[in-house]
Amino acid sequence: STAPTFDQILEGYSFECNLIPIDSKTDLIALPYSSGTTGMPKGVMLTHFNLVSNTIQFINVGGQAAPKEDDVFLTFLPLYHIYGMNMLMNGPIALGATIILMPRFDLIKAITLIEKHQATVLYIVPPVVLAFINDPAIEKADLTSVRFALSGAAPLSGELQAAFEKRTGIPCNKGYGLTETSPLTNSDYLEPDLSKPGSIGPAVSDTEEMIVDLETGITQLAPGQVGELIIKGPQIMKGYWNNPEATAETIRNGWLYTGDIAYMDQGGWVYIV
Repeated sequence: STAPTFDQILEGYSFECNLIPIDSKTDLIALPYSSGTTGMPKGVMLTHFNLVSNTIQFINVGGQAAPKEDDVFLTFLPLYHIYGMNMLMNGPIALGATIILMPRFDLIKAITLIEKHQATVLYIVPPVVLAFINDPAIEKADLTSVRFALSGAAPLSGELQAAFEKRTGIPCNKGYGLTETSPLTNSDYLEPDLSKPGSIGPAVSDTEEMIVDLETGITQLAPGQVGELIIKGPQIMKGYWNNPEATAETIRNGWLYTGDIAYMDQGGWVYIV
């Protein structure tokens, strides 16, 4: 049977509520916690403007890697995590696309759902890439409905990317972001003449990036030189909840200091070192 539409669910209800005025650029919509890879987890203050901006950036990434209205997302990443929340929930809602929700990742169940619902896009993480590469169940799976996969949240080597593509027949893209950037800041291309294996791709729209020296964090480095990746754009958080010291350390002159060591090539493609 067909699931009811929102309009059908709301029929017969009356809603009386007072609209609260908000300032989209200063009022918070979410307070996800950073993963704590560099110390204790910190509350990341994200505004309405941050999440809406990043949703627009995500659904308009370059070339064939842009998700579309008729896409079917297989979503198993947690929706309280910024990747799941903004890219795999808000993104498809903004597009009017279809979301198949899985409570947690299970390869056999994922294959079954891909085949049953003809899933078209897979947003994944490196451990899931490994599961697809290593499990013999993939040999019998029909994955022809999937037009691409994108791996994010942790580094993916060019070798693993190539192994996933060879094993599944699915083109694999890479993205990069942080809880502090709502999350997406970089996405590579699927087009072979633009894609650069091992790279997280160039910055998404309306986003500036620089590689700066590790000693002072001020001097911009030339292409190919290794330093810290810093980012500026509408997706940059307001700051850390009740932590002005960490905020001042991370956001300087409007630039977010990622703490990630990287280099950029002549064309602006970024490689995390």
